[in-house]
Order: sequence, then structure tokens, then C-alpha cells
Amino acid sequence: MTRDDTIRMAQEAGVSNANDVWLAHLDGLERFADLVSAEWQEKCNTYMELHDAVVKDSDRLYAAVANLIRVKGRHNTELAYQRLIAAYDKRENNGL
Repeated sequence: MTRDDTIRMAQEAGVSNANDVWLAHLDGLERFADLVSAEWQEKCNTYMELHDAVVKDSDRLYAAVANLIRVKGRHNTELAYQRLIAAYDKRENNGL
């Protein structure tokens, strides 16, 4: 979270700022804590979704490389790996 995010959430919770002195009643602090918690949870969920997608894609990539090694033989592994990476990058750049 950025400083601006924190300020936005504080203002949304009804916490006031006067010359960088933040004033709040207990209910405002509780609302602020709830907003921060929700924002943090959302960011954690997004991170985990991205992490899971990367792991899923990397598992498929490793399986494809292993298959290429079996099919092409070890002497052609580097070339096969480079072609696989190029195809994967092209697929990702095209949004597939």
C-alpha cells in the first residue's frame, strides 16, 4: 500500500488530518482498521492468484521441456528449450 492509499482509507473512515496530525474517535479507527485489513486481504488474494498462475504455467513448461528432452534427445535439448521459450513468450505476448 502506498502513502496515498493509507491517506485515502483514513479519510474514508472519517479520520481527519490537520497539519499532519491525525484525529479520530474509536469508531473511526475501527473503520480505518477494517479498510486497511480489507485492502491487505485483497492484495494477498491477488498475489496468491498470480502465484498460482505462475506455478501452474511453470509446471506445464517443465513438463513440455521434459517431453522435448525425451523426444529430441539430450544433444538437441538446448535448441528445443530455446524454441519452447520463444513459443511461450509469443503466446504470452499475444494474450493467449
